[in-house]
Amino acid sequence: MPFHSALFALLSRRLAVSKPTALITVHSFTPVYFGNPRAVELGIIHDEDDRLARAIAARPTGLMTRLNEPYSAADGVTHTLALHATPLGLAHAMLEIRNDLIATPAAQRAMAERLAPVIRDAVSEVV
Repeated sequence: MPFHSALFALLSRRLAVSKPTALITVHSFTPVYFGNPRAVELGIIHDEDDRLARAIAARPTGLMTRLNEPYSAADGVTHTLALHATPLGLAHAMLEIRNDLIATPAAQRAMAERLAPVIRDAVSEVV
């Protein structure tokens, strides 16, 4: 509850002063699931509002990128987006990064540097 309360307060403050706002959640997933290797490296999960997900996916990342893989909103994984972004009409997406690509602090920094400009450009296009 403290996380959701803080997020709601932050979003409310931004919207109250008409700041362009989008919500992106970031998660990781295992490269092998029940013995099946997953080729996808970056999954971009969306629900009915696919604007931001498609804008991110349209940009080159150098990663094997798929929409709604390895999960989709139908799997019930977009709780935070459904709770906060959808009711406010905010552009939103959930990023799923294969966890072997972010296994060390150096790899995490490299992934952040790789994805930050992509996300920034996509948000600027959509919001």
